[in-house]
Amino acid sequence: MTAPCPVEGVEGKKSVKDPTLVSWTGDPFYLPAHKAFFFSANVPAGNYSVKITLGSQDTAVRATIRAKQRRLMIEDWQVPAGQTQTREIAVNRRVRGSFVQDSTREGGYVDLDDRLTIEFNGNHPVVTALEITQVDTGITVYLFGNSTCVNQPVEPWSTWGMNFPRFFKPGVFISNQAESGLSASSFLGARMTQVIATIKPGDYLFAEFGHNDAKSATSTANYSANLTTIMKAAQAKGAIGVLVTPTARNFFTGTKADNSLLDPFVAKVKAVAASMNINYLDLSALSISFIEALYPNQKRAYTVFPAHTVPGQLTSVSDGTHWNDYGGYELAKGMATLAKRKNLTFTKFLTDDYVDFDPSKPDPYASFQLPFSPFLGAYVPPDSAVGPNLVPDGLAAAMSWIDCRIEAASFRQGGLTLTLMGTREGDQVRVFTIDGALVASNRLHGGATEDQTISLRNGTSHGVHLVELLRDGRVLDERKILP
Repeated sequence: MTAPCPVEGVEGKKSVKDPTLVSWTGDPFYLPAHKAFFFSANVPAGNYSVKITLGSQDTAVRATIRAKQRRLMIEDWQVPAGQTQTREIAVNRRVRGSFVQDSTREGGYVDLDDRLTIEFNGNHPVVTALEITQVDTGITVYLFGNSTCVNQPVEPWSTWGMNFPRFFKPGVFISNQAESGLSASSFLGARMTQVIATIKPGDYLFAEFGHNDAKSATSTANYSANLTTIMKAAQAKGAIGVLVTPTARNFFTGTKADNSLLDPFVAKVKAVAASMNINYLDLSALSISFIEALYPNQKRAYTVFPAHTVPGQLTSVSDGTHWNDYGGYELAKGMATLAKRKNLTFTKFLTDDYVDFDPSKPDPYASFQLPFSPFLGAYVPPDSAVGPNLVPDGLAAAMSWIDCRIEAASFRQGGLTLTLMGTREGDQVRVFTIDGALVASNRLHGGATEDQTISLRNGTSHGVHLVELLRDGRVLDERKILP
């Protein structure tokens, strides 16, 4: 690909409303560092291989790639300047079942529309080619569950289920059928029937329930029987059923997690697994060990955030049941480890960079830098195959604070003067030379418009090449400097 990268904005081959277009090649396209963009194509329900080529002649490329509704596929893919690389992801496009008619929330899910959508996030993820191919082979892992497993439609909520695909190479397709508010009882019927109609020998069916079953005496009484029904339905089709104990809530007695509300359901999962001679994964014990290791800062793994953490979040959130991106990511890695230890066959497709997860020694919270997805709920793909804007009109004003950028840069009397827009106190600018050396780093006061003068050592201004604007360690914008 010899076409130069555009300076700004979106470039690419348009679909011209062609529903048969499922691949793209043409001029590279990307957005500035503080935005994400999307590729959407009409495809039938099923499993797909998506081959993506990234790279730029001029700059290094870093990309985090998600599919459909915030499913994490590739984390922090780095391509050096002057190179291109191709990687493949395995994506399941779900069937839109009749059960959607009973759920206002699911009616607008990207997960259940008729397209395959890929999200490109990170620092200028320059895409040079994308190829989508339907795949009839491979193992599909179906996930049954509730809001602790579902592909959450909005930030800052997350789950282990939506991060699970990140830890597997092509050959395994994760089909997350979970939905908020469901119990083992309410999953029976149309939802289960739809999956059982497509599940094949060698596929897996994971089931994690308990949180909502505890809210109903009937669901509690029938919990074991309902799990047995789900597992037998999978076995009848030659698939492999695996039970999963429910995740722990942020309840503590002293320094120890208090999971007494869910303990009876954990015991029932183990009893059903023993009676049916099937595997269970003890996510309850793993999540307890995880949050106890974080104590007294265990809320860092849950959806506990001040107002305006993400666009449209006008009030603070304090949710001790549901996980955030960090918590969901760590538990997904833990689930991969539990599955590997049970020698489940699909774990032969674990990614090359996978390492076993020790919940007593989780990844440091401070070093976790998965970029927020801009998903704010329902998304209708645009006419173009490339769509940069997911923001509902009603939230445009609430999003104005994320328009944080480097407006101008110039040299004056040996110093570098920057005009910055939309900064906050604590934001940071960093200055690099052409060989990548960091020569300055300043903290900002924040404001709608802020001028910042950065002192440079004598003679270093001629080597300055790049300025980055960061918030909480994430690059929001960058500007090349020509002294």
